[in-house]
This record gives sequence, structure tokens and C-alpha cells, in this order.
Amino acid sequence: MDGKTRTSPARVLLVHMFNHQTHHRGQLTTLLNQMGVDPGVTDIPWLPALQATA
Repeated sequence: MDGKTRTSPARVLLVHMFNHQTHHRGQLTTLLNQMGVDPGVTDIPWLPALQATA
């Protein structure tokens, strides 16, 4: 924004990336709910593709 180069530890950038992704996932599910669409489960551990098969 101001033309300056900044550096941060990789761990800080990684945390920011995941927190920001979570923010947008929340925005999207809110918009879908407002339109009457049920987005289903959005928590990663509960996604159907990641469920263990017996």
C-alpha cells in the first residue's frame, strides 16, 4: 500500500492465511444462509470426504 517491502516470519504469515480463509468462509456461509441455501457442514474435520469409513 505504501510501496515499502516488509518481511515477517513464515509462521506469522501462515497463521494470517488460515485466519483470513476462515473469515471468508464465514462470510460466504452467511450470504448463502441469507439466500435460503443450506451450505451444510463447513468445519473441515466434519466434511464428508474426510470421514473415516468403517
